[in-house]
Amino acid sequence: MSTFSVELTIKIAGREVTPDQFVETMVAKVIEGLRREIEGLRNVQLPTPRFAVTERDKQPRAVGINRAAELLGISPWTIRSYVSRGKLHSNWGREQNSDSDGDP
Repeated sequence: MSTFSVELTIKIAGREVTPDQFVETMVAKVIEGLRREIEGLRNVQLPTPRFAVTERDKQPRAVGINRAAELLGISPWTIRSYVSRGKLHSNWGREQNSDSDGDP
C-alpha cells in the first residue's frame, strides 16, 4: 500500500508563513480594501433630483366631493358611497385647501 503525502509551503513577499499567518494577512488585506471602498463611497456626491421636493408636495391634498368626482370622472354619489363604506378616506370637517369646492 502506498502512502500519499502533500507538503504545502505558503510564502508572502518571499517569506515563508504558517497557514494561520496567511489567513490573518488575507483578512487584514480584505478589511483594508473594504475600508478604502467605504471611504470612497462616503465622498461620492449623489445626483440632485431633477425636480426638488418641497414640503407642500409632502402634504396631503384635499378636494370636495364634486371636484373629486370631476377629477376622477365618476359620480359624486359614487364618491359618497366609497366614503360611507370606508373604501375612501374623508377629511370632512378639516380645513380644505384652496381648490376645494366646499362640500364635504
